[in-house]
Amino acid sequence: MNAGALRVSRLSAVRLGIVLLLALCVCFGLLAASFAGAFERDGKPLFPNATFHVSEEEVAFWLDPGTDLSGTLMPPPFRKEVIRNACWFLLQSLGRLRTFPAGGEPIPGVKSVSLPGHTPGQVGFIFGSGGETLIYTADAGGNYLVSLQKPDWRFQNDNDAQTATATRTKLWATISDNNWRMFAPHFPWPVVGHLGYLAGESEVPVFKPGFNFRPGL
Repeated sequence: MNAGALRVSRLSAVRLGIVLLLALCVCFGLLAASFAGAFERDGKPLFPNATFHVSEEEVAFWLDPGTDLSGTLMPPPFRKEVIRNACWFLLQSLGRLRTFPAGGEPIPGVKSVSLPGHTPGQVGFIFGSGGETLIYTADAGGNYLVSLQKPDWRFQNDNDAQTATATRTKLWATISDNNWRMFAPHFPWPVVGHLGYLAGESEVPVFKPGFNFRPGL
């Protein structure tokens, strides 16, 4: 979320107290000083009163001197920029950074699910209310057609392609088997929907966008 998105949503940045991070994502490295939407381009915090919650595994990955992103398909100069920006974010967030084990609870009442591959510490978040469950799928799926119909196809920014495809396949099965609603940030508007199957198909899921959840479609 950036300043523009905040204006549209009519949310006040100063009132936001918790920011859950799916990862210190290799894609977000492009944003330099506005990394992860948490800072303005001049380095000023967008959420001055918020704490940032990220998995322990993710922090360890980016602070490891041996991390080089050689598993991605990014050109070497870009890899260095991404690593530099991730470390910059961690430095700027000192004192407000909170870590949790992937699969644990970042805050009470919210569960995380480990989704390694894009980065080792990537997580999704599971929210429940009134007997329904919503899962935020992070960057496990990059395209609503390719990610579902060809989950074994890699994406260029996945640092561990083999792990990412295994994570993706397992995630879709879990969502489908449990009839969970999903929030998939890279899928079509409104990005909230559920998985169903085409007529005559029982193996290849499709994304059915919409806020009205109807299990079994």
